[in-house]
Amino acid sequence: MIVKIKNRSEFVDKFLSPISRINENAVIRIQESKITSLATTNDETMILYVVYKEPNSGSTFNLNIPDINRLIKVLNCIEIDSMDIEFDRNKLKYKSDNINFKYHLLEDGIISTPSVNFDKIKKLNFSTSFKISSGDISGLIKASTFTVDTDKLYIYTKQGKVKCELTDKQKHNIDSFSRVFASEFTGDEITDPIPLNFELFRLMSSLRFDDCIVNLDIDKKVLLFTITSGDYTLNFVTVGLVG
Repeated sequence: MIVKIKNRSEFVDKFLSPISRINENAVIRIQESKITSLATTNDETMILYVVYKEPNSGSTFNLNIPDINRLIKVLNCIEIDSMDIEFDRNKLKYKSDNINFKYHLLEDGIISTPSVNFDKIKKLNFSTSFKISSGDISGLIKASTFTVDTDKLYIYTKQGKVKCELTDKQKHNIDSFSRVFASEFTGDEITDPIPLNFELFRLMSSLRFDDCIVNLDIDKKVLLFTITSGDYTLNFVTVGLVG
């Protein structure tokens, strides 16, 4: 069976690299019209569901990748972008005039698959939505060098805008930084600030994108961040922290 990759560098940057920031191993599912993967952090507080639209063979099968970063390293050794990788039982094989490699996989069931169901997540009551840009994320990363004693970002609405604050309301005498996160939003107001793990935004800052759509279920404090770039869609899901 063949795994078709139309653009190797994009596949590494937009598919594999985000997964590697979530977990060191993952199950990648090859289907007729797309390649997908659902990954979570070890504590399942952050979820990534990534979809790459690429026609493949009619068969559906899983690639149980033991080390995403090692796969990235070997793919970066290949100088061409369009490539076909052969899936042969327990390994991936690639052969060209210049480069050959074999990458051994794990058997089904060894890598724990996330217990979350992304289809159910999409059906949550997302009553508030807004849009942020990569520039907004970059601004927060710069500010985080000032607020070094916190890893929380609080989001809330005020005067028709979405605002955010880097601080920790459970600590005393801590520096803070706030700014407008989105100039407008639709739906319900966020009257009670929701604290988020700032690590999500560090991860997103490594991606190249124009806009990110944010949907929020206020009651469950679940946020869905969706980035679409060409044939790739990245969905980050996180839950509000305590305090």
